[in-house]
Amino acid sequence: MQFKAIIFAAALMGATGAHAQITKSGPGYLFRVKWVKGQVLKYNFVMSGAMMPKGQSFVNTMTVKDVKNGIATVESKVILPQSGSSRNTKPTVTTIKLDNRGKIIGESSGQLNGAVTPTFPQGPVKVGQSWNGEISLAQGMKVNAVYTLTGVKSINGKLIAEVGQRISGSMGQMGTISGTGKVEFYAADGSMRSGNVLMNLLMKGSPDSKEKPKPMTFTTKITRL
Repeated sequence: MQFKAIIFAAALMGATGAHAQITKSGPGYLFRVKWVKGQVLKYNFVMSGAMMPKGQSFVNTMTVKDVKNGIATVESKVILPQSGSSRNTKPTVTTIKLDNRGKIIGESSGQLNGAVTPTFPQGPVKVGQSWNGEISLAQGMKVNAVYTLTGVKSINGKLIAEVGQRISGSMGQMGTISGTGKVEFYAADGSMRSGNVLMNLLMKGSPDSKEKPKPMTFTTKITRL
């Protein structure tokens, strides 16, 4: 259970790489998602830290199944790393509907509900400005998120927007979660360039256990394939 919670947390913090058009709007920048039917996005997650002394990696494959009136049906597939004697190679599949700000529409199916993209702000944001988001997840999990446009810069002649993120909240009976990270987007098409996450979890024992909560820290590096 703890191992799956760690994988879940990594996907939650890092899978922010949907195509988001980033355009100049007055003194700020406007973020919108440009969904395209048939679009396939793949991201590699490399994790190290708690319960993973040798590191672990997995790939999240996101496929846009349909787009109607600006609402996209997105399928996310993740094959979890092997843990202990587990040899499961069946992917964890989530199907979710999202609007052009990345906001969840209706109910989601699967185990990684909400772990697809941040909800972008309604209007433009200036460098240094922040916006809030809340991610409601399965099994009573609710996570508060704060996103900040930390900078817009040029790397190898390409304009890059950097978004910082901070999350905190409950993972239900499993414990609490907090973390910080950043994601870099190409401004031209909004595709994710890279991401880094530092995550802290305080894992609870079983309800009848006398064990003290166990703090865990791990890092995740995300790259687009």
